[in-house]
Amino acid sequence: KDHGDLQSNSTSRWTEIRRKAVKALRLFARAVKLMVALSPIAAFYPIQRLIGRKKQNKDAQDIVLEAFEEGQSSPLGWYLKLCLWSVEWSGAAVIKLMQWAGS
Repeated sequence: KDHGDLQSNSTSRWTEIRRKAVKALRLFARAVKLMVALSPIAAFYPIQRLIGRKKQNKDAQDIVLEAFEEGQSSPLGWYLKLCLWSVEWSGAAVIKLMQWAGS
């Protein structure tokens, strides 16, 4: 075999390995970002449910609008703001997923 072909084959193999490693690192970084962004929602959900338990005969939309009007003072208000921040920070794919889930 020609020495040039062997060297170019080796170079292309290393290029392919490097490309796959970069792709894997980017995927890992994205997974870590999503875990960091969405873990507060999962962690505070049980607390919010315990604190915010009230017997309400209201529509879910009315409850959410009321919580946003009350702002940070209501248990549900801070949790909804946390959810909104987390979803926005997570990116477009998570926003679209939440839009789909809400419809």
